Amino acid sequence: MIKMSFLSLCGFFPLMLFGQINQIDVQKYSIDIGVSDLNDIIYVAEKIDFNLPQVSAPIVFNLEQKNQNGKGMEVTQLLVEGKSCSFKQQNDSLYIYYTPKTNKFPITVEIQYQGIPSSGLIIGKNKYGNRVFFGDNWPNRAQRWIVCNDHPTDKALVDFTVHAPSKYQVIANGKEIKAMEENGIKTHYYSSKVPLPSKVMVIGIAEMEIKNYPSEIPVSAWVYPKNKEDGFTDFSLAPDILLFYQNLFGAYEYEQMANVQSTTEFGGMENAGCIFYNETSITGTKSCENLIAHEMVHQWFGNSASEKNWCDLWLSEGFATYFTNYYIFKTKGEISFISALEKDRKAIIRFNKIYTHPVVDTSYASLMDLLNTNSYQRGGWILHMLSKKLGEEAFLKSIRAYYIKYRLSNASTQDFIAVIQAENPNIEWNTFFKQWLYNPKVPVLAIQENKNKNTVQIKVSQEQGGVPFEITLSILVRLEDGSEKLERLQINSRAFKFDKSYDQKIKDILYDPNTELLFEAVNR
Repeated sequence: MIKMSFLSLCGFFPLMLFGQINQIDVQKYSIDIGVSDLNDIIYVAEKIDFNLPQVSAPIVFNLEQKNQNGKGMEVTQLLVEGKSCSFKQQNDSLYIYYTPKTNKFPITVEIQYQGIPSSGLIIGKNKYGNRVFFGDNWPNRAQRWIVCNDHPTDKALVDFTVHAPSKYQVIANGKEIKAMEENGIKTHYYSSKVPLPSKVMVIGIAEMEIKNYPSEIPVSAWVYPKNKEDGFTDFSLAPDILLFYQNLFGAYEYEQMANVQSTTEFGGMENAGCIFYNETSITGTKSCENLIAHEMVHQWFGNSASEKNWCDLWLSEGFATYFTNYYIFKTKGEISFISALEKDRKAIIRFNKIYTHPVVDTSYASLMDLLNTNSYQRGGWILHMLSKKLGEEAFLKSIRAYYIKYRLSNASTQDFIAVIQAENPNIEWNTFFKQWLYNPKVPVLAIQENKNKNTVQIKVSQEQGGVPFEITLSILVRLEDGSEKLERLQINSRAFKFDKSYDQKIKDILYDPNTELLFEAVNR
């Protein structure tokens, strides 16, 4: 995901807000939804097949109830195993008063409801004034328009049956099985054979022009008619970017890769197999290349290997940030790669001055607050430093091992660390991960340099406060005869001093010449 401009496992908040409902384990959602141009009311008939790991009554699902403004969903009928069952909507939850008499699972519940979504399914007009409907679920807004267990750990299959005026095209997760038209209404049937978290289960309904690109995986562009040529030009980058990440990470999981111009809140949203890009990102100049790359990475990290807890968001956004930069490295060269890293480092330093929280953060009151520089750029920089510590080959091998273990599943930060430790057992990891993931501070280094002909003395002081970081600061000593000496200063104390003489006169000294360390340099 790209930004525009929890009883949680990561902290104590009300269950219905941020936490997973551990009582249920959804196997499949079958969602039949109808929309019209007469009003913003959606009509939904939903069937949910689920297990009950914790058998207790009532059974609880997430669903936003109708509020004082008239928005929200109202359940009109509910059946469990084909029989009427009492229920109640309260606290944006659906309570079903049913206790299974046996351990026969899955249980099937059928629910009919209707209403105007307050969010989650965005109904409005695009920049051309045309009516559109787009799913916009992250982080836990699927419950604003569908009944679900709205947490990334409960992955399930999903089928969408969408009834819409025939002038509209419809996109959804999975593969379109068939479409039928009758009396000006066209019904589209989509089915996903891959389990998905609710945050990336979506539909999109709009007047669209569609283009398919030659690719082993079906790759397509869905753009507003007035953006047809620009959109087809921009999204022509998608097949090669998809292939790049297939070669890097392994097989692509989903039935298609649709790239969809949309009118939603985010700059890009990585919905599984059908990425939604903000309508303004389409320019015809291919300037959205990095945005496409970022959302493509999410198909592996975020959608397939998903974060286990909200505070592990960096496993999604940090990965997408770093591997977008890695794509830049492999396609645009090292200078562009370093430029992207330096830009990210400056953003991290600025953010840390106004909001001092660790990457793995348990203190946010709003999940939207997690969409910050820590989750994105700082998480990406941690992966960059890990790559430098391991070397590129060992790093990529470790990342692939992590993905293989947690594909179509969920991982915590500790799960990721355990894989890195298992793949690289001869390295001490406790300090590295503790200081970079769980320490809110960033190293602030005051550097004093005194050189006299062929000798140099460098004093480094850690000014950030708290426990000193254990870091390696590289310096490149350039001599008058054109030769260079790379020194690696191992700093693990508040004050550090380096003295050395060379057989030539010192011309100048570069600090962190290869852009390997996340730190702020200050003058004293």
